[in-house]
Amino acid sequence: MKLIYLYKILFIVTIIQTGLLSQSSSSYSRIGIGDIIYSYSGRRAAIGQVGTSIIDDANISILNPASLTGLIATRTEFGMKYTGSFLSNSSITDFSADTKFSGVTIAFPLSVENGISLAFGLLPVSNVNYLENNSVASTANVPNGYNITYEGTGGLSKLFIATSLKFPFDIRFGITLDYYFGKLDYLSKIDFIDDISFISSSYDSRYRPHGFGSTIGIITPDISKMLASNLISDIRLGASLILSSDLSTDNLLIANSILGEDTVNNSTQNMSLPYRLNTGLSFMISQKYLITFDYVFQPWSKFSLGGQTSTFLRDSYKISSGFEYRPERSLNQSFWEQLTWRAGLSFEQTQYSINGNDIKEYSVMGGFSIPLSFQNALDFSIEYAKRGTKDFNLQQENLIRLNVGVSLGELWFIRNEQF
Repeated sequence: MKLIYLYKILFIVTIIQTGLLSQSSSSYSRIGIGDIIYSYSGRRAAIGQVGTSIIDDANISILNPASLTGLIATRTEFGMKYTGSFLSNSSITDFSADTKFSGVTIAFPLSVENGISLAFGLLPVSNVNYLENNSVASTANVPNGYNITYEGTGGLSKLFIATSLKFPFDIRFGITLDYYFGKLDYLSKIDFIDDISFISSSYDSRYRPHGFGSTIGIITPDISKMLASNLISDIRLGASLILSSDLSTDNLLIANSILGEDTVNNSTQNMSLPYRLNTGLSFMISQKYLITFDYVFQPWSKFSLGGQTSTFLRDSYKISSGFEYRPERSLNQSFWEQLTWRAGLSFEQTQYSINGNDIKEYSVMGGFSIPLSFQNALDFSIEYAKRGTKDFNLQQENLIRLNVGVSLGELWFIRNEQF
């Protein structure tokens, strides 16, 4: 009877917990493939994390590969991201911190006139990172009580290669070929306190998804030319579609105790990722001020692993707006006059839904770029986000996210004139 009771305890893994809270990142990230990562650079992170309709000659964006048509020089970008999390429930507050590599991208124009560019790189897609310790008081079945630990690490990443093309009438198009891969590790551990009647044990679930996907994108011509306005210019609409993907997923379940290690399950399952639709509007005011609006939708209710959907997942959407001040460059400018300033707001209905309670996130962000030369810059952004609630015994998160990126540009493939 006690052995059956032990297995029941180990397999009841839910978001709602009581007792001592001690973890890093978010316990919500144990659901699905974890927290979705929208922005890969300090520039986009500071203007709402999206920017679907922006054609930028100084930034690589794979969210909409059609934006690659604006490149005029070879670019290399990489960075780091720091997240500080203040986590609280109805009884206790804790803090954790985490720093991760933001990815690396390289892109170069093959034909500036025709908007033909080629890009490739490695980027994060999702993040699983939590550590949760819970102390359970004594019960009739377990007189001395026990401790339960839940830990999750890993996430999904992708290698990509992308290209773009400018069609007649200034219609921009882009496409990527993505290879998804990653690891998702979930550990459930129970330790009994001074009770030899039970055996302390752990279960380690390991998932290794891999497979191909694709993204297609389009950006319209400059609509402002039909308005004949001197104030507003470069009005563009953009859309990109990250196609749904089926990933072959190796699943390994290992049980550990003082009796030894036992492989409970070793199989291959199918992980189905839903499509994601990104749409956006952007325009310039007085040739200096960029304004953006974006909407992102992804039906996470259709996510499945081994043919099984999750009751903790729902369709998500994100609404964001951004602002960027682009100074005119001249040789006699001071340091402060050369800075590019950014700000943004966003609201996200996340993919998480716990017992009918939808988890929402509100964010405000800002940042700037320090020019190192005409084509090179250091990008900084800071974001404050609030996610979740203390009600219904859930978790509220106050998040500080810092992005530091390096964006380098250089002219390649320039043919010297022969005299």
